[in-house]
Amino acid sequence: VVTLSEPSIYNLGNGARLVFSGYDIYLFGSLYNVITNNTAELLMSYPYTIVVNWTRQYQVNVTSPVPVTLSISSAQNLTGTIVSAWANLGSVVSVLIPRYYVLSNETRLVYVGSNESITITSPLTIEIPPSRFERQYLITVTSPYPVNVNGTVTTRITEWVNEGAAITVKPATVFT
Repeated sequence: VVTLSEPSIYNLGNGARLVFSGYDIYLFGSLYNVITNNTAELLMSYPYTIVVNWTRQYQVNVTSPVPVTLSISSAQNLTGTIVSAWANLGSVVSVLIPRYYVLSNETRLVYVGSNESITITSPLTIEIPPSRFERQYLITVTSPYPVNVNGTVTTRITEWVNEGAAITVKPATVFT
C-alpha cells in the first residue's frame, strides 16, 4: 500500500497559488482511475503511473467607492466595495458596476465607465476611482402656477441634476 498525500493548496507567493485537483492513475498506459481527494491509499498490485494535477490560481482584488460585483466565470459572484478572490488561470472575471448608486440623502452616483471582462493570466488589482462617477442631486420644483424649468413648462417636476449644473426656473405665466 502506498499513501498519496499532497497539500490541498500550495502557495507560490506574489498572488499565485496551486490548488490540488486530483491524481490520474494510469495502468499500462491507459487511464485507470481518477482520485480527487488529496490523500489516498493505493494498493500496489500493478506498475502504476501517477500524475498529480494542479490548478493555477491568481488573486484578484477590486476596490470601488460603491459596491460592485466580481463575477468569476459566471460561477462565483462576490459583492462589496473591497472584494478579493482567487480565479483559475484562463478564467474570465467581470466587474459589474451599477450604473446608478443611490446614497441616503437624495444624492446618487452615476458610473460613467463601462463594465468589462478580463481573462486571468496573472494576479490582478482593479481600482475604480471616484472620478469614474458623477454626483447627481434629486431636485423637485413645485409651483401653484406654471413655471418654465430648463425649457419645460410645468407645475411640478422632479429630476436628477449633475453636481455643478445650473437649473433655470422662470414664470411661464405673466399676470397683469
